[in-house]
Amino acid sequence: MARNKKNWNYLVDYRGQYKAVLGNGDKGQQGPTGAKGQKGTPGGVGPTGLTGPQGLKGEKGNFGSKGIKGAVQAGAFTFVGQVADQASLPTTGNVTGDTIQTTDNDNLYSWDGTQWIPLGGANVVAVKGQKGAIGQKGQKGTAAVNGTKGEKGGPGVDGTKGQKGEVGATGSLPLISSLPVLP
Repeated sequence: MARNKKNWNYLVDYRGQYKAVLGNGDKGQQGPTGAKGQKGTPGGVGPTGLTGPQGLKGEKGNFGSKGIKGAVQAGAFTFVGQVADQASLPTTGNVTGDTIQTTDNDNLYSWDGTQWIPLGGANVVAVKGQKGAIGQKGQKGTAAVNGTKGEKGGPGVDGTKGQKGEVGATGSLPLISSLPVLP
């Protein structure tokens, strides 16, 4: 039988029935404390608790050091030409990384060693090349031939008649007395 904490005057038997144990007498003195029991076996893992609130944002970290330059992978995409459509892609003689453009829809396909993998549409990007070398100096041209002298032109057209001029001021005559007499 075990004691029920609800009522210390009763015990509960193995069927769950209450049995009176104290009767009507006075309560006796408390007995001595029993010896410490052995440590029990650990319990199983309990259920996971609720997620706590999000923590504060941490400080920005320092920049990492520059990584070493990686090697170019052999067999990376190598543009090898164009074909009319996907059905025209070659099935033999391909090398992994070979890339071909189809002219019907401008899609790119790359050979993975066993099959053509579609890469999507191609965008044409013009790339300016390096400046070319200066060309050679050209040959001197031939001298020009003088043309023949033209014929003498005919008389020109008469000009328009000018306006009548203004009347001049009246002049004075010389004195006769000052003239020598003639013999």
